[in-house]
Amino acid sequence: MEVERDAEIKNDPPKRVNWRENYGVKEVKEIMTVDRLKLYVGVNEYKGELRVFVAKVSDKDFCRQFFAMPASVWQKAI
Repeated sequence: MEVERDAEIKNDPPKRVNWRENYGVKEVKEIMTVDRLKLYVGVNEYKGELRVFVAKVSDKDFCRQFFAMPASVWQKAI
């Protein structure tokens, strides 16, 4: 009986995770589109810490680049 259950689990297709779930996005806003890539800014959670991010996402909702830093570091970078 346990072998049958394992076989059923293996036959299920893997759940596809989008970029928002993968990067732990809490809030997001689209700011512009450049060459079919949408630019997003927002806040994500990483290891219990909130960070500000910028992401470039394709028209098929695939994240091409993702850059996140704590808010205090963004002030120094800009």
